[in-house]
Amino acid sequence: MTSFRLDKGGLVDRTTRLNFSFDGKPFAGHAGDTLASALIANGVHLMGRSFKYHRPRGIVTAGVEEPNALVQLGQGARTEPNVRATQIELYDGLTAHSQNCWPSVEFDLGGVNDLLSPLLPAGFYYKTFMWPRSWWRDVYERAIRATAGLGKAPSEPDPDRYEHRYAHCDVLIVGGGPAGLAAALAAGRSGARVILAEDRALLGGALLAEPQDHPAAGWLAQVQAELDALPEVRVLTRTTVFGYYDHNWLGLIERVADHLGPAAPPHLPRQRLWKLRARQVVLATGALERPLVLALEDLHWSDPSSVDLLTRLVRRREPARLLVIGTYRPADARASELPLHALVRELCARAACEELALAFLSEAAVDAYLAARFPGATFPAEVARLVRYLTDYVQLHFSAEERYMRDLGFPGLDGHQAAHETFREDFAELAAEFERKGPTALVALTMHNWLSDWLRMHVGGLDVEIGRFAASRARDERGG
Repeated sequence: MTSFRLDKGGLVDRTTRLNFSFDGKPFAGHAGDTLASALIANGVHLMGRSFKYHRPRGIVTAGVEEPNALVQLGQGARTEPNVRATQIELYDGLTAHSQNCWPSVEFDLGGVNDLLSPLLPAGFYYKTFMWPRSWWRDVYERAIRATAGLGKAPSEPDPDRYEHRYAHCDVLIVGGGPAGLAAALAAGRSGARVILAEDRALLGGALLAEPQDHPAAGWLAQVQAELDALPEVRVLTRTTVFGYYDHNWLGLIERVADHLGPAAPPHLPRQRLWKLRARQVVLATGALERPLVLALEDLHWSDPSSVDLLTRLVRRREPARLLVIGTYRPADARASELPLHALVRELCARAACEELALAFLSEAAVDAYLAARFPGATFPAEVARLVRYLTDYVQLHFSAEERYMRDLGFPGLDGHQAAHETFREDFAELAAEFERKGPTALVALTMHNWLSDWLRMHVGGLDVEIGRFAASRARDERGG
């Protein structure tokens, strides 16, 4: 199987191999992997199906905020549903399965719900399962209960052991990132009783993403060593603070042996519940980066609501990370009436944005697109060259020609621009027909006739007029 793992970097130990299985298929990962990272490294991206319409779902985040990659972990009495793959530390012998799919996540018969989605709006069941009334308990209720939920609860007694503990401290610090570590260090040096709770296996938070030779790595090691040496400081990793109640009463769950799997020593509990009272609580949980992404198919036709949203974001005092992906014609970008024109000028004046212009597709990229768009179809070698030429012709030639006529003072500029716009519209229609029908003989004949008419009427007519006007103006200037 093709490996997608980087040769170096990250927090994994590439010298330690761990075997695991997902949906009955064997895979291998390394110590330090999560189930999510190990699956991605093995080229597995599809991990489940959505609840109602059974649409395919993959990984979108890297931690506790993951909404999609929920898996069934373990088997038998130790099985556990709805566990985030991004939080499962890989261990040797781990088994996991995708949820809410049958017979497999790749081919899910429940996907028919997606096709029927127009007939299954929100709340449809409140009006659908009303008649006959006698079917409710024996037919409807059983069918609905069978499809409810994602994973499956264990049917056997739980063989693991659990503990609970009461504790008091002067300062509870939630989060083991840079801020939490600094707070724990300051409180610990003062002699206070400190408990530091970190959800992940390693302390450091955002610092873990820095290169190993970064100064932050040395600071992190120094702080951890000092915290370990302070007698009144207790560090709880793999611990989630799940509740904050009156009078600084908090609930914590410590995953003591979840990361060890069946190899866990018998004297260890699987998990430990902490009921804790703190004099002071420091919340240093950090933040999740969620940049806004706005895709505009054609900036020339940007709707007012999108422009208003961008305007509000630009004029905020707080920084906002925003990626705008848009397509436009070069001539439209220079037009003063472009809806985003004033906004872009304001952003550039404040050095608050950067425009990244993407290059046009190469012939090789066009070939790759056609092969993916029409699998099994055979195209002449000239097709990609023709599409590439027409793209350049529409985007570059027209813009340069219109600029030249404007500088020249050509009186027929408006008519020429109208002809260019007609060409663009016709080209868009032909491209859409090509997308729908593929490389048929009829499409090829239509394109041939259209190009022939264009070359005869526009290039042989209107473009010749520009040449005559330019020559006449040159003679007048020489004569003057």
